[in-house]
Amino acid sequence: MRFAFLVLVFCVGGSVSSTITSSPGLRRRHVADSCEFQWTVSGDLTSYKIHNKSTGNPVELSADHSNHSVTTATTTTRLIRLFIWNIHLWDAGNYSLSVTQGTTTTTDAGALLFVYDDSGTSSVTHNGTLPAPENGCVVLSCAVTTGSRPSTHRPAMHYFWELEREGAVTRNADGHARLRNGEILSRYNITDDGMTLVIGALHFSDQRNYFCWAQEEGSAHRIRGSNGLHLLLNHRPVITAWEPRSRKFNADVGQLVSLSFWFEASPATSTSLTWTLTDVNGTIQSVVPTQFLQPGYSISSPFVVTFTLTSDALYGRYSFEITNAMGSYNGFFSVLPPGRPETPSAVAVKYKTFRLISIEWKCQWNNGRKQTTLLRLKDVQRNEVLDTFNRTETDDRCYNDTRRHLFQRHLQEDRDYEISLWSDNDLGSSDDVKMTVRTTKRFQLLLSHRTISVNENEAKVSFETRHGKMAALNVTCCAEETDDCTSDQFQVNTSTSYVILKDLPPGMAYLFDFKAFGRAPGGEEYFLGMIKGVKVPEDGDKIDRCTVAVVVLGCLLAICLVASLSVFVFVKIRGNKETRHGSTDVQDSKETELKPRKTEEKTKEKTKEKTKEKTKTDEQRQQQRPTNEQPKLQRPLPDPKTSRKSQVPPPRMPPPETEYTQETYEAMERAEEEAKDGDDGEMYTPLDQPQPTRKQKRNLYS
Repeated sequence: MRFAFLVLVFCVGGSVSSTITSSPGLRRRHVADSCEFQWTVSGDLTSYKIHNKSTGNPVELSADHSNHSVTTATTTTRLIRLFIWNIHLWDAGNYSLSVTQGTTTTTDAGALLFVYDDSGTSSVTHNGTLPAPENGCVVLSCAVTTGSRPSTHRPAMHYFWELEREGAVTRNADGHARLRNGEILSRYNITDDGMTLVIGALHFSDQRNYFCWAQEEGSAHRIRGSNGLHLLLNHRPVITAWEPRSRKFNADVGQLVSLSFWFEASPATSTSLTWTLTDVNGTIQSVVPTQFLQPGYSISSPFVVTFTLTSDALYGRYSFEITNAMGSYNGFFSVLPPGRPETPSAVAVKYKTFRLISIEWKCQWNNGRKQTTLLRLKDVQRNEVLDTFNRTETDDRCYNDTRRHLFQRHLQEDRDYEISLWSDNDLGSSDDVKMTVRTTKRFQLLLSHRTISVNENEAKVSFETRHGKMAALNVTCCAEETDDCTSDQFQVNTSTSYVILKDLPPGMAYLFDFKAFGRAPGGEEYFLGMIKGVKVPEDGDKIDRCTVAVVVLGCLLAICLVASLSVFVFVKIRGNKETRHGSTDVQDSKETELKPRKTEEKTKEKTKEKTKEKTKTDEQRQQQRPTNEQPKLQRPLPDPKTSRKSQVPPPRMPPPETEYTQETYEAMERAEEEAKDGDDGEMYTPLDQPQPTRKQKRNLYS
């Protein structure tokens, strides 16, 4: 049951003319949604009416209306509301409010309901006729049928294209079509509005189904068609499959050689196709137009070529030609003697990290035998084999196909490794391919709880990366209290410095996990590193700032309190001293002035006494010195620029055997005492006589 109701609110007062002061405007809704319009009315009113003008004939909405339910307005409010539930397409259009006060009627038609048609369809159309000519041009358009109402207020339409086998394409900045993996299709162009796809220089590979779908702006529904357009071309013959794939045969003399292949051609009739086979000597072997009896677009059954190898002279390369009205196809195949397999080709490093090395290659012809491809990983510095791998192919289905292997054991960061690759069969080994690969430094994802800010239900994660190119970042956030989690994966590049994770679960603290991925050419993602368990409180930055502010404020208050107490104690002690010793200040000052004078007098007296004693000692020494005695020599003072540790004393020579008397020793002792008491710090020694040894001194005193 769908209905609507009206509510009118106005103030009671004197008679004032009614005026509609606000209009609801435009509302866009889907079928089965609900909608609300409201008007604000000022002044008194006698009656009001709501009209639906979508059919051209206004229909008044009343309480007994089959599609709406209208309530009677009260006399205490000024607000009129219209509610519509379970919307249908015919509810779309203008809604007008008429308010009457006495003989005056005021009308507002500003309410508009737009209803999206979810049952619309899309289809692909083309210009010209099909099949289109090869190397020509075709224009494909996306035609959309929709019943959204009213048609005069339909929003902008957005168009999207999809190719069979390739997937969705979008418009690049230069107008070319771009695949999801980033590959640009230079022959495909999309117009600015996205409605038209233009394909130039038509090729056999353009024969496929094309789809388009559309979406009205503001709508969550996509308008799709049931079938796309299959593009057909008139083209020359094209080989679609071979058996064997390598187009090479291993055969002994006398053995039957058989070649099967499938091809497409348009037109493909018995009168338009011819077949010619030329052997290694240039001789035309056969012309078999009767093999193409099946009319139509393509040859569904394989065309088989068989002949017997009669001699060694028939080893070599054979060529053939298939022709129709649009042109010809020239192909070849080879018949070879048994031998070793061919060397793998296109060997390359797909990607590498500090602990991963991904290698890819294309296997070649196996010479008709079971083939094994071998890989070897060796540490260059230690010349040590770290890992090996082998892959066996029983037939030639791998011919020219890409194979890959991932080395992920025993690898170290920033180190050189040698990778060797070759193929074996029971007749020998191919040449080996060698390449040196250096692993990268360890990838670093730099972030912490300080670089994550949580604001309500969003988290901004700032980060930096080192030693690697990150292409995708997976972020998982869980509430610590409830274990509710949300996650998202973001596509990033070298210029990305942050991501925003939305729809966080409610909580006071969160745990974040991060996984970083790189991307190899072709779109394959590989693991770089991860960080787990980063705990972040809600509004963590605010909490940190508040905590720092409280700590700083507490420290300042403590410093002020200590300073105040120190000043108070100092003033208190100083005041007590002044009170206790206030009467003796003059006496203390006089004693302080007399102390330096007494000290100076004592110093002068001591100096005079030392001078007198030194004079007496000099006179006594002069009297005791013999007449032939040499004058005293002053021992040189040490050089202040030279350290004692750096001075090397001369080697001590054994003293001569000299007899010493008691008078000599007494003179030497007096000289030492005089040197100690002297103010000039000089040391006097009777140098005219050699110094006694310890043994001589001991004998003398004993």
